[in-house]
Amino acid sequence: MLELNKTATVDDRLSWADTGPKFSWDWAMEPRWRSSTDLENLEHDLRSLPLPSNNPDTWTWKHEKNGKYSSSSLAKLLTDARMANIPLPDPTLLNTLIPQKVGIFMWRVQKNRLPVRIELDNKGVDQHTVLCPVCNNETESIQHALISCKTAADIWEKGKVVSFLLVCLL
Repeated sequence: MLELNKTATVDDRLSWADTGPKFSWDWAMEPRWRSSTDLENLEHDLRSLPLPSNNPDTWTWKHEKNGKYSSSSLAKLLTDARMANIPLPDPTLLNTLIPQKVGIFMWRVQKNRLPVRIELDNKGVDQHTVLCPVCNNETESIQHALISCKTAADIWEKGKVVSFLLVCLL
Protein backbone atom coordinates (compact mmCIF):
# COMPACT_ATOMS: atom_id res chain seq x y z
CA MET A 1 0.00 0.00 0.00
CA LEU A 2 2.92 2.34 0.60
CA GLU A 3 4.53 1.80 -2.82
CA LEU A 4 4.02 4.76 -5.17
CA ASN A 5 4.12 2.64 -8.34
CA LYS A 6 1.30 0.13 -7.82
CA THR A 7 2.40 -1.97 -10.82
CA ALA A 8 6.03 -2.32 -9.66
CA THR A 9 7.41 -5.83 -9.38
CA VAL A 10 10.04 -7.09 -6.96
CA ASP A 11 12.44 -7.08 -9.90
CA ASP A 12 11.80 -3.32 -10.38
CA ARG A 13 12.91 -2.69 -6.80
CA LEU A 14 15.84 -5.11 -6.81
CA SER A 15 19.38 -4.40 -7.93
CA TRP A 16 22.55 -6.39 -7.48
CA ALA A 17 25.62 -5.27 -5.55
CA ASP A 18 28.81 -7.09 -4.64
CA THR A 19 27.27 -7.94 -1.28
CA GLY A 20 24.09 -9.39 -2.84
CA PRO A 21 20.61 -8.07 -3.58
CA LYS A 22 19.83 -4.41 -2.78
CA PHE A 23 16.28 -3.09 -2.53
CA SER A 24 15.28 0.40 -3.71
CA TRP A 25 11.76 1.13 -2.54
CA ASP A 26 9.67 4.12 -3.67
CA TRP A 27 7.37 4.93 -0.77
CA ALA A 28 4.49 7.36 -0.55
CA MET A 29 5.62 7.66 3.10
CA GLU A 30 8.12 5.78 5.24
CA PRO A 31 6.81 2.49 6.68
CA ARG A 32 6.15 2.56 10.41
CA TRP A 33 5.40 0.08 13.16
CA ARG A 34 4.16 -3.26 11.87
CA SER A 35 4.73 -2.21 8.25
CA SER A 36 8.44 -1.66 8.90
CA THR A 37 8.71 -5.05 10.63
CA ASP A 38 6.88 -6.70 7.71
CA LEU A 39 9.29 -4.99 5.30
CA GLU A 40 12.33 -6.22 7.24
CA ASN A 41 10.91 -9.76 7.21
CA LEU A 42 10.20 -9.54 3.46
CA GLU A 43 13.71 -8.32 2.68
CA HIS A 44 15.21 -11.05 4.87
CA ASP A 45 13.09 -13.71 3.12
CA LEU A 46 13.98 -12.36 -0.33
CA ARG A 47 17.69 -12.29 0.50
CA SER A 48 17.52 -15.94 1.55
CA LEU A 49 16.01 -16.99 -1.80
CA PRO A 50 18.27 -18.04 -4.66
CA LEU A 51 17.30 -15.14 -6.96
CA PRO A 52 18.97 -15.32 -10.36
CA SER A 53 20.01 -11.85 -11.52
CA ASN A 54 19.25 -12.46 -15.21
CA ASN A 55 15.72 -13.97 -15.17
CA PRO A 56 12.47 -12.01 -15.35
CA ASP A 57 10.24 -11.73 -12.27
CA THR A 58 7.43 -14.30 -12.71
CA TRP A 59 4.79 -16.15 -10.69
CA THR A 60 4.28 -19.90 -10.97
CA TRP A 61 1.66 -22.23 -9.51
CA LYS A 62 3.53 -25.23 -8.16
CA HIS A 63 0.41 -27.44 -8.18
CA GLU A 64 0.25 -27.57 -11.99
CA LYS A 65 2.91 -29.06 -14.26
CA ASN A 66 2.77 -26.06 -16.59
CA GLY A 67 3.12 -23.61 -13.66
CA LYS A 68 -0.17 -21.85 -14.43
CA TYR A 69 -2.95 -21.45 -11.89
CA SER A 70 -6.31 -23.15 -12.45
CA SER A 71 -9.35 -23.22 -10.21
CA SER A 72 -9.64 -26.98 -10.74
CA SER A 73 -6.14 -27.53 -9.32
CA LEU A 74 -7.09 -25.40 -6.29
CA ALA A 75 -10.28 -27.43 -5.81
CA LYS A 76 -8.24 -30.66 -6.01
CA LEU A 77 -5.71 -29.27 -3.53
CA LEU A 78 -8.47 -28.40 -1.03
CA THR A 79 -10.16 -31.80 -1.50
CA ASP A 80 -6.84 -33.59 -0.93
CA ALA A 81 -6.23 -31.49 2.20
CA ARG A 82 -9.68 -32.33 3.55
CA MET A 83 -9.20 -36.05 2.85
CA ALA A 84 -5.78 -36.00 4.58
CA ASN A 85 -7.29 -34.21 7.60
CA ILE A 86 -5.00 -31.23 7.10
CA PRO A 87 -6.47 -28.28 8.99
CA LEU A 88 -8.24 -25.81 6.73
CA PRO A 89 -8.61 -22.08 7.44
CA ASP A 90 -9.90 -20.81 10.76
CA PRO A 91 -12.95 -22.87 11.79
CA THR A 92 -14.93 -19.77 12.84
CA LEU A 93 -15.17 -18.87 9.15
CA LEU A 94 -16.43 -22.33 8.19
CA ASN A 95 -18.75 -22.97 11.15
CA THR A 96 -22.33 -23.08 9.88
CA LEU A 97 -23.73 -22.74 13.41
CA ILE A 98 -22.67 -19.10 13.70
CA PRO A 99 -23.55 -16.29 11.28
CA GLN A 100 -20.84 -15.65 8.68
CA LYS A 101 -20.42 -12.02 9.76
CA VAL A 102 -19.73 -13.17 13.34
CA GLY A 103 -17.10 -15.62 12.07
CA ILE A 104 -15.45 -12.90 9.99
CA PHE A 105 -15.52 -10.51 12.95
CA MET A 106 -13.88 -13.11 15.22
CA TRP A 107 -11.23 -13.82 12.58
CA ARG A 108 -10.50 -10.08 12.34
CA VAL A 109 -10.22 -9.86 16.15
CA GLN A 110 -7.79 -12.83 16.24
CA LYS A 111 -5.64 -11.32 13.47
CA ASN A 112 -5.66 -7.76 14.89
CA ARG A 113 -7.50 -6.53 11.81
CA LEU A 114 -10.19 -4.34 13.37
CA PRO A 115 -9.90 -0.65 12.46
CA VAL A 116 -9.33 0.60 16.01
CA ARG A 117 -7.34 3.80 16.35
CA ILE A 118 -4.00 2.23 17.32
CA GLU A 119 -4.12 -0.11 14.29
CA LEU A 120 -5.03 2.78 11.98
CA ASP A 121 -2.12 4.79 13.42
CA ASN A 122 0.22 1.82 12.85
CA LYS A 123 -0.82 1.87 9.19
CA GLY A 124 -0.07 5.59 8.92
CA VAL A 125 -3.65 6.88 8.94
CA ASP A 126 -3.51 10.44 10.28
CA GLN A 127 -5.86 10.97 13.23
CA HIS A 128 -6.41 13.68 15.78
CA THR A 129 -5.87 11.23 18.66
CA VAL A 130 -5.47 7.51 19.32
CA LEU A 131 -7.47 7.70 22.54
CA CYS A 132 -10.72 5.73 22.82
CA PRO A 133 -13.57 7.95 21.54
CA VAL A 134 -15.95 6.47 24.15
CA CYS A 135 -14.00 6.94 27.39
CA ASN A 136 -11.16 9.22 26.17
CA ASN A 137 -8.88 7.69 28.84
CA GLU A 138 -6.80 4.98 27.15
CA THR A 139 -5.41 4.16 23.72
CA GLU A 140 -8.10 2.47 21.62
CA SER A 141 -6.75 -1.02 20.99
CA ILE A 142 -8.82 -4.11 20.21
CA GLN A 143 -8.35 -5.29 23.82
CA HIS A 144 -9.52 -1.94 25.15
CA ALA A 145 -12.46 -1.51 22.75
CA LEU A 146 -13.87 -5.00 23.36
CA ILE A 147 -12.98 -5.71 26.97
CA SER A 148 -11.32 -3.13 29.20
CA CYS A 149 -13.21 0.05 28.24
CA LYS A 150 -15.75 0.85 30.98
CA THR A 151 -18.56 0.98 28.41
CA ALA A 152 -17.52 -2.38 26.92
CA ALA A 153 -17.37 -3.90 30.41
CA ASP A 154 -20.87 -2.58 31.15
CA ILE A 155 -22.21 -4.10 27.92
CA TRP A 156 -20.61 -7.46 28.74
CA GLU A 157 -22.13 -7.35 32.23
CA LYS A 158 -25.60 -6.56 30.84
CA GLY A 159 -25.17 -9.42 28.38
CA LYS A 160 -24.47 -11.81 31.27
CA VAL A 161 -27.64 -10.67 33.01
CA VAL A 162 -29.71 -11.10 29.84
CA SER A 163 -28.19 -14.57 29.23
CA PHE A 164 -28.96 -15.58 32.83
CA LEU A 165 -32.58 -14.39 32.51
CA LEU A 166 -33.04 -16.28 29.23
CA VAL A 167 -31.69 -19.49 30.79
CA CYS A 168 -34.04 -19.04 33.79
CA LEU A 169 -37.02 -18.48 31.50
CA LEU A 170 -36.28 -21.57 29.41
